[in-house]
Amino acid sequence: MSLEKNAIDLSASPCSSQFLVWLKNLSLVWGLAVLLLACIPEEPPPLPTPTPTATPPMTIPDNDNVEALNAAKAALGDFEFGFASLLAEDATRIVIEPGSLGEVARLAYPPQPANPAEWPAVDSFILSYAIQQSLMQSPQVQGVALGRFGVAAPLDDLQDRVDHVAVWARFADGSQAIVDFSPLASSFGSLHSATELLTDASQIENQFAQWRQGVPLDLLQPMKVVRKHNNVYYLLAQVLVTPERYHFSLRAHLTQTATPIQPLRLTRGAAAVVEIKRTDYEALRELLLADGPTAFNEKPELLTRSGDPDSTMQTVLNDQLPLLWHLVTKLEHQLPAPDATPVPTITPTSTATRPALPQDTS
Repeated sequence: MSLEKNAIDLSASPCSSQFLVWLKNLSLVWGLAVLLLACIPEEPPPLPTPTPTATPPMTIPDNDNVEALNAAKAALGDFEFGFASLLAEDATRIVIEPGSLGEVARLAYPPQPANPAEWPAVDSFILSYAIQQSLMQSPQVQGVALGRFGVAAPLDDLQDRVDHVAVWARFADGSQAIVDFSPLASSFGSLHSATELLTDASQIENQFAQWRQGVPLDLLQPMKVVRKHNNVYYLLAQVLVTPERYHFSLRAHLTQTATPIQPLRLTRGAAAVVEIKRTDYEALRELLLADGPTAFNEKPELLTRSGDPDSTMQTVLNDQLPLLWHLVTKLEHQLPAPDATPVPTITPTSTATRPALPQDTS
């Protein structure tokens, strides 16, 4: 038998050296996997859910200063900001009085109580006066001052301002607070900056005595604060008197209320205006009285509009047009008094006559 026929080809055998190495590595991997699985601990049984216990309420320490401010606010009770309700009273009149620069209109309402907390409607001065009276009774308060500042009320090219008053309080522990309970500001810590501190008691009492009878209308006076579509609108009124004309205006201003991080700011404004000759006033008044408080809504041609045409602002203004009706119809009309001192007539100075030039006769 030939040896070549019986030779075995090792290269074709499944037990070659490469195959053995691969098999060895595979066995090693499987062994490690089994070892890792054996090392994983068993999942512990679930613990029983503990029975919940009631959480005691958190105790907040009392702050005497805050208590004093809250007491002052509670003493005021409910109040209406702005003179709208006083303007609407039957006994209220718009009177014309002499002023340093001419005639001035004044809103003259029925006498108000000596206790400002009993007023049905207040402005920022009366509100601050009431807060001052209350805080001065608190042992936590060491000093109180009223601060006045002007807030710009832009309307087209007009740059009018409306006065606002708040309270600057100093406590016994040395801390301070700016207090403004009006709907134009947050209660405590509004970012106000006073341009005038009213510390003279006689000055404050004198203004309070005047405000008990009425307020001047040559300045913008607050009528109402309206909230609509998450915005605040400040309604202001004014009556101007000239020798020839009456000028009645009701304005609405979109308002950024004061907070500890932003000041009180009036932005866009719109106005409804009635301007009429004094000699024509009686005829207009008769027409308005016949039509009633909605006269300006039914006869918009009687008005002049100015300012922002924004639909929401115009809606706010239209809803409050009865206030303008009260302003116009409650005026105690006066014809302008003749000036007792005639204006001197200026006589022109005569000029020298120039001599005639000789004529040339040649």
